[in-house]
Amino acid sequence: SRALPPARSRAGAPPRRRRSLLTTMRDAEACGALLERRDASKPRRLPFVNGTRALASLWIVCQHFLPHSQEGVLVKALWRSTAAVDYFVILSGFVTHWAARGRFAGALDLGACKRWWARRFGRVLLSCWLAMAFSAALLKASGGDVAPGHVARCFLLVESWRDPNRWCPDGQTWTVAALAPCWLLYPLLFHRAFFERRRAALLLSAAGLVALPAAAACLLLSNRVAAGALFRRSPHVALYLWPPSQLPDFALGVVAAELAAARAAEAEAEEDSSSEEDSSDDDDDGDGDDMEDDESADGGGGNVPADLLAAAAAAGY
Repeated sequence: SRALPPARSRAGAPPRRRRSLLTTMRDAEACGALLERRDASKPRRLPFVNGTRALASLWIVCQHFLPHSQEGVLVKALWRSTAAVDYFVILSGFVTHWAARGRFAGALDLGACKRWWARRFGRVLLSCWLAMAFSAALLKASGGDVAPGHVARCFLLVESWRDPNRWCPDGQTWTVAALAPCWLLYPLLFHRAFFERRRAALLLSAAGLVALPAAAACLLLSNRVAAGALFRRSPHVALYLWPPSQLPDFALGVVAAELAAARAAEAEAEEDSSSEEDSSDDDDDGDGDDMEDDESADGGGGNVPADLLAAAAAAGY
């Protein structure tokens, strides 16, 4: 007698074969590994950044807007809000390297550098220019310094190089002009100088980056070296407002991020090795027939982790 044709679904396709529980679990584990690999490629979020940024911002706001009496415990702290600004520069180097670490490894790729510069400056320049334009309008109405050449150099972020003590419209945007060379040099210099270096070399670099500004400050404050006419004879202008003076702080943040990333990688490796040891101990203690029993049992799916089943469902199994 002729064999009956296989049953077909309403759409005319043969019925889909049921996948065994063991196969589903293996596919789910593969999906989970892919998801973990994708998440591992992203930099971890750093909750401390928002908290310390809020404290440093509060310090700066208080310095600008609280009344400054001649006496008081916190008066000197208010006038030292420059330390909070320095922290922001270090934090910029830290966050920049934490997010872009490894992106510029290998041969120099100018195309990748240009794309990174476009994203980095694109996030900052629009708000900076809008603030300058609004402030320039207010200054013009009140008779302030809005000479066309001066304003144009401010918009190009080069006025603080030419005359650091001449404030641009919305003068606090000098920090953007100070960070601009740091961002330009990051993929070309800082990333290549510190990426995947040995811990001893990184610690030595950090010590040098701390000692260099301190030595310059000692020389200027002791009058052994004059600040010069460019800085109005002021060590504060030379060591704080002039954009190159912020390069060591930014580089120090990059070094700190590299050290933190290396320590995080070591911690993850230790955690993975301990989890592998635990899983091997469980396999040695378990019965090799349990998987076959679970596969043939009617309620065996209850032993499958929920995240693996969810990954398998998302993958279409």
